[in-house]
Amino acid sequence: MIRINLAHQKKDTGANRDTSDPMEGMLAVSDDEIRKQAVIRIFIIILFPAFLYAWEMYSLPQKKSQVTARQTVLSQLTAKNLQAKAAVEEISKFQVEQNKIQAQINIIEGLKKGRMQEVKVLDSIQRMIPPKVWLNRVEISGGKMTITGHAAADSGLTSFMDAMSRSIFFREVSLIRSTDFQDDKVSATVKKFEISCLVEKVL
Repeated sequence: MIRINLAHQKKDTGANRDTSDPMEGMLAVSDDEIRKQAVIRIFIIILFPAFLYAWEMYSLPQKKSQVTARQTVLSQLTAKNLQAKAAVEEISKFQVEQNKIQAQINIIEGLKKGRMQEVKVLDSIQRMIPPKVWLNRVEISGGKMTITGHAAADSGLTSFMDAMSRSIFFREVSLIRSTDFQDDKVSATVKKFEISCLVEKVL
C-alpha cells in the first residue's frame, strides 16, 4: 500500500503561495501607462501649436509676396484696361468726326458736280441759241429746267427747241406758252415764250 503525505504538501503549498494581490500589480502598470500617455498627449498638444506657428511664420512671407505680386499685376491690367478704354473712346470720336467730314466732303462733291453740270448745261444752251432769240431767265431746280425769252419769229423758237431735243443734256422739251409781245425797243412784235424740260445728269 502506498501512502501520500498530503498534509506536508498542503503545508508547502501554503508556504509557496503568493499572497500578493494580482490587481495591485495591474493597477501599478496602468498608472505608468496613463502617465506615459498623458506626457505624450501634453507633448503633442504643445508641439502641434508650435509646429503650426512655425509653419505660419515660414509660409506667411511667401503668401504676402504672392499677394503683393498679384496686386501689382492686377494694377497693371487695370491701368491697361483704362488706357484701352480711353483709346477706344478716342477711336470712336475720331470715326464720328471722320464720318462728319466725309459727309461734308460728299456734299461739297455733290454741289461741285451739280455746278459742273449746270455750267455744261448753260454752255450747251448758249451754243444752241439761234440768231434773233434772246433768253431772259434760265432756272434749274430738282432736275427740271425752265427757260423764258423772246424770239423774233416762230422759226427761231422752233430751231432752238429742236436743238435742245437733240442734246444729250435735255429730254422731254416742251413749249409751255408762246405769246406775241410788242417790244418798244425794236418797234416790232416778238414771241414771248416759256420752255420746260428735264435735265440729264451727264458729266
